[in-house]
Amino acid sequence: VVVSPSFQFLLLGRAVQAFGAGGILPVASAVIGDVFPKEKRGSAPGLIGAVFGLAFLLGPLLGGLLLQWSWRWLFLINLPLAGLIIWESTRVLPAPQNIHQKPLDFFGGVLLIIGLGAFAWAIGQLNVTEFTESIKSLAVLPFIFLALICLPAFYWVERRAADPLIDPCLFVSGQVRLISTIALAAGLCEAGMVFLPVLLVVGLGVSEADASLMLLPLVFALIVGAPIAGRFLDRVGPRPVIQVGLLLTIAGLLFLSVRTLTLQSFYASGVCLGLGLSALLGAPLRYALISETKKGQRGAAQGLLTLFLCVGQLCGSAFVGGVAASRESELIGYQDALFMVAIAMGAALLFSKALRGSRPREVNL
Repeated sequence: VVVSPSFQFLLLGRAVQAFGAGGILPVASAVIGDVFPKEKRGSAPGLIGAVFGLAFLLGPLLGGLLLQWSWRWLFLINLPLAGLIIWESTRVLPAPQNIHQKPLDFFGGVLLIIGLGAFAWAIGQLNVTEFTESIKSLAVLPFIFLALICLPAFYWVERRAADPLIDPCLFVSGQVRLISTIALAAGLCEAGMVFLPVLLVVGLGVSEADASLMLLPLVFALIVGAPIAGRFLDRVGPRPVIQVGLLLTIAGLLFLSVRTLTLQSFYASGVCLGLGLSALLGAPLRYALISETKKGQRGAAQGLLTLFLCVGQLCGSAFVGGVAASRESELIGYQDALFMVAIAMGAALLFSKALRGSRPREVNL
């Protein structure tokens, strides 16, 4: 990316970055399940969530400073940090033991990439204001058919693969299916947060720069809430923590959508959303999934969770933007969309009642 001579080359570099970065959090969560004792598995991912929140806070500030010299510094500054982390990981992370190499599931990977890519393109091209005509257009319909072909074919291939990318056996567990569903809703809500600065601009008339700074209470709440959620996980288990997170998230969305937008209501919603999302996007869902999967499946299970979060983010971005564009008033459009997201989170809250009530059992086989 740093040496990109053209925009197309830059996009290719970013794609390679995303391919590598997509595995960092799932692998880190799987390592936590293997290395940390059960009574500390909540605190460790909670700390990771706090660091992510801190990075989210410092990133834009450092980015604005580095842009004074060149946009390339935004990426160049990460190289020594990445090198230090790689070197340190060779000393700290556990070495693989008795690993039996299996053939790479190349065909399954190709089907998954094509299927999700087609789905992402179709979602991005939909026009909510003219939905029926839009879905029939050549920009959408062929890609929907392509996704409908590739994704079932991917499932068929995975059932027969020696080392599947996503083991279909994971879905045998009702808890795994439930956690994945809640992750889908959490991704939907996370995507809605991207539109908060625009909501402030059209609703309160603030500048774009001020709108970004007004997100700081949300980010601070996320930083504070992540380790707290992790600590409670070790004491009470995932279900009450996830349910409190869902309740707070719903409250934050309702503050934005069902009443006149004011500075006070926005900041109250920001605190609720930050604390709520810290109990959903960080430790709790990953903690529950670690305890519901076998040791050899933890990496794949964490990758599955990330996949559902990303699908939720993808659908959420298209949905919120589409609903906002379909209303005469942009402010009312965003508020209607966030209200619908709150309804989806309410459905996830109902589903969460089926989660295990206390600290989940350990699966060691």
